[in-house]
Amino acid sequence: MFIGLGYLLSNQIEQVAAYVSRVGIFLWGIVAGTLFVYIFWKYAQRQRFLHRLRTARITPEELKQKLDAAEDLLILDVRNALEFEADPQMIPGAIYFPLEKLRDDPPDLSGGREVILYCD
Repeated sequence: MFIGLGYLLSNQIEQVAAYVSRVGIFLWGIVAGTLFVYIFWKYAQRQRFLHRLRTARITPEELKQKLDAAEDLLILDVRNALEFEADPQMIPGAIYFPLEKLRDDPPDLSGGREVILYCD
């Protein structure tokens, strides 16, 4: 019975196989295109993040202007203890807060002040 059914539908089976083959290539194209779009999107996100990271920096001149304008700043000197002992000079108004302590016991940042970290 199945042999006779296969014989009667042999042309249709070949057409279905060709259709599945074309659809398979199409689906692989969709998967590859989706993967490409995803990788491009992640790359663009990384570039935006790096750009924001670069623009989040402040120059010494900008910091001086903020200090002269008496802006409400929290300036943290995050140098390690050896560096601080070798050169204990700090920016006026800064608080010595080693990076190790910053990880374990972060300062209270609820005041809404701009926080500036510096290490050297």
